[in-house]
Amino acid sequence: MVNKKSDIALVGFSLDIIDLIETHPDLNLYGYLDINDVSKQLDVGVDVAYLGKDQDWEQIIKRHPTLKAVLSMDIPKIRRRVYNLYDEDAIATVRSPLAHVSPRATIMNGAVIQHGCKIMPYARVGKGCLLNVNATIHHESELGDFSILAPGATILGRVKIGEQVYIGAGAIVKQNCKIGSGAAIGAGAVVVQDIPSNTVVVGVPAKRYL
Repeated sequence: MVNKKSDIALVGFSLDIIDLIETHPDLNLYGYLDINDVSKQLDVGVDVAYLGKDQDWEQIIKRHPTLKAVLSMDIPKIRRRVYNLYDEDAIATVRSPLAHVSPRATIMNGAVIQHGCKIMPYARVGKGCLLNVNATIHHESELGDFSILAPGATILGRVKIGEQVYIGAGAIVKQNCKIGSGAAIGAGAVVVQDIPSNTVVVGVPAKRYL
């Protein structure tokens, strides 16, 4: 007997996450919902059905009660806003078969874990987080709700990261650091000390940006 794939509505338009869903053995990409201030259909030859605006979700789910939503936008505050518009049970957690997630790690609802990610023992990924390609979270580290790791970002051991934090491509956060909610870490930065909330840092070592 062949198990039926779960139908997924992508909220926003991300080629990386389209690829994740289309190559996932258990998922079927049903279509996508547009976010007014974030995304638009791209003219790249991708045949993905347009389902409507994110505000149309209640009508769409009435027609397709088993449909699940996956958040694709890469702005933490918008991930939070959209997540809170939906019934939490309708938001799917998606993990690439090509990711390594320790059985001792905790993954909360609505997280998206892309190809090549590594999540080590006793790490915790909050709800609605996005871990892009080849991001790593080492042992006993915590990633707060709706935070984003860009491709290749590395969080070393026992790091505590607040909510709605953005960590740029290739950035490294050293052991035992604390990152406050709303902070942003620039691409390639190396964080070696605690970062206050709502602070932007860049460079090696990372320092406050202006």
